[in-house]
Amino acid sequence: SYKIADGHTIGFQGLYSHNGTKTGRTIFGTRPENIIGVDRYLGRSLVWSERELLNFQASGDHVIQSLNNLQIEWIYGNTNSNLKEPDTRYFDEFIEGASGASFISEADGIPRPFHFFRNLDDVQNDYKIDITIPLNEKKSNKLKVGSLISRKSREFAESRYQYQENRLQLSSTIVNYGTTNQHQA
Repeated sequence: SYKIADGHTIGFQGLYSHNGTKTGRTIFGTRPENIIGVDRYLGRSLVWSERELLNFQASGDHVIQSLNNLQIEWIYGNTNSNLKEPDTRYFDEFIEGASGASFISEADGIPRPFHFFRNLDDVQNDYKIDITIPLNEKKSNKLKVGSLISRKSREFAESRYQYQENRLQLSSTIVNYGTTNQHQA
């Protein structure tokens, strides 16, 4: 806070945070609904997510002595936050018990491989003002009135791209998944 004159103070605060997370996940095992077959389920995913937060706040406290020490307190706050997942990949398959061959079977509830692209942006603005009016010389009685306005906007976009070929050449490496030499038409 800065005291700009007698009875007048203003302050500023800010915060910035940015982080990224990379996650790889593999799930392997039998599925309870496959009582007859000995097929195994293999699920893999790759996720990169970025989060960012920018917060700014300005405030003031003013006492006006010529108006019987009327006090005005105000705060403005702005927050921008976002989440980005630029290319989340999901890849599920069955592995036959006897032959070890990998296949995708939508009839068995295994979706074709797909990619997610997600963006979430939030912006929030807050405005607050309080006015305190002393009602007598001793300042023992006061009237306090105020207002608060808060506005928030959110934008969310998601795209999903799913492979729809008749046959897929399955690869043992999910990192190369989705390149042109990994599938057949």
